[in-house]
Amino acid sequence: MDACPSSRLGSSRSGESEYCGPAAHLCPEDRPEETAAAVNAWAARHALAE
Repeated sequence: MDACPSSRLGSSRSGESEYCGPAAHLCPEDRPEETAAAVNAWAARHALAE
């Protein structure tokens, strides 16, 4: 069994999270494209990016 079978990016403070797919340990290292897409989508939702 994997220690971390899936990866989620998010903040418990804001209540937002984004599933980025399976990851062995650290999402940014294991799924860099998905992590970047999730961060960009979050920034766009909060009018922080064009």
